[in-house]
Amino acid sequence: MIFSKALRKETEEFSLELKETLKCKDEDIERFFVSILKIENYERALIDKE
Repeated sequence: MIFSKALRKETEEFSLELKETLKCKDEDIERFFVSILKIENYERALIDKE
């Protein structure tokens, strides 16, 4: 979970940079966040499995 929290913070900062520098659409950034959430869910499932 610590990894997920750190990754989320990095993702938020990165998404702001993407939006500003590359003029990404909100939808693109939203898809990126959804991918991160899927990783977090997978990580949680692995922890719960142990």
